[in-house]
Amino acid sequence: MAFSLSLGIVTFLMAVIWGSPLVELMRRLKLGAQIRIDGPESHLSKMGTPAMGGILIVFWVVVVTGTVNIVRIIQEIETAESVFIPIAVMVSYAILGGIDDYLGFHPRPHGEKGIRARVKIWIQLAIALVAALLIYFGVNDGHGWMAIPTVPFLIDIGLIYIPIAVIIIAGTANAVNITDG
Repeated sequence: MAFSLSLGIVTFLMAVIWGSPLVELMRRLKLGAQIRIDGPESHLSKMGTPAMGGILIVFWVVVVTGTVNIVRIIQEIETAESVFIPIAVMVSYAILGGIDDYLGFHPRPHGEKGIRARVKIWIQLAIALVAALLIYFGVNDGHGWMAIPTVPFLIDIGLIYIPIAVIIIAGTANAVNITDG
């Protein structure tokens, strides 16, 4: 627990230290929110607000967590390998979000901004499916282990684990996206 907390603190401090320079760079590159003039007046205050700040958080989470876990793998600590799937999912969703933001700043010929919602959800589901399959067949050795609070043992729910994991992974990503957006 203390080790995980230490990683969180280091990641937070790096994001704080590098936050201002990144925001300044994004302002110079004009990577800010483009607000429609005919939209709600309350949205006008967002005009020019730098977007894609998640780069900072994702970068430092990957650097700190990746470094520590590579060291742990070299030291042959078994639990270190299981963190790479969640990190890969986070990076994949961050890339998808970055592309979506970038396309929002640079509309396509027909004026469409960002990735279409239907396309984005299918990509999110595909990423989640790959992760669920890797966890089920790789990390869990073909078992759908599920922990239930207050039950002192794990339950193998079989292949139903895969669609449940897909819903949880994609649903969590969308909840974060909606909250952030």
